[in-house]
Amino acid sequence: IGQAKLLADPSVKFMAHYRITNFGGKRLHLASIDPLRKKVQIFSFNENFQVSARSQAVNISQSFHDWHVTPEFYVFVLPPVEASTLGMVKAIAGLSTIADSLVFDATEKTKILVLPKDNREQKLFNLPYAIDSWHAVNAFQKDGEVVFDFVAARGRSNTASNKSPMSRIMRGEMEQTNKLRPTTLDRVVINYETSRAQYFHNHFDLSGIEMPTINQSLTGQPTTD
Repeated sequence: IGQAKLLADPSVKFMAHYRITNFGGKRLHLASIDPLRKKVQIFSFNENFQVSARSQAVNISQSFHDWHVTPEFYVFVLPPVEASTLGMVKAIAGLSTIADSLVFDATEKTKILVLPKDNREQKLFNLPYAIDSWHAVNAFQKDGEVVFDFVAARGRSNTASNKSPMSRIMRGEMEQTNKLRPTTLDRVVINYETSRAQYFHNHFDLSGIEMPTINQSLTGQPTTD
């Protein structure tokens, strides 16, 4: 459809999560990852599915699964998850799942990456502790700040081992004393210019909701405080 070279490039792997925005014209935004170089880049397409913009390629050392977009920024949530090489080989061979190859490290902090669209410096913000987060809900700009809402569960504490296979966490097989805290909608408010971030845990209780999302027509627009 006009972008065969881009889509056929073996180094470009588009991720499942996409974003549709209406500011600056209707746009489809796709995140691509080069697994060999550990680089991530955002491609934006217009209504004719032509590439209208692409972000700078950034290095991401921690795993990430979801992200969001505002008029000026791309925002990523980076949980402290690392991949086991042996586990990945087993998954590729069909001997285990991808989740079996991922390990959640409660000794590391979850990070928020803010990537400006105009190629200004990318900035990385540490959250107070390890948060198991895979899904973004919305991001918007308000009063000169970036507001980012995401699904979160606090990491384990007071355990003999601080590293847990994601497969066990996802299946809820952790011992009672080691369980993750209930799922919540958390919020981080970032001032890019001053490099300051405020984190609000348990902004909204999401217990019983598997994958909260938002109407795509509201993406990048302020939501209720």
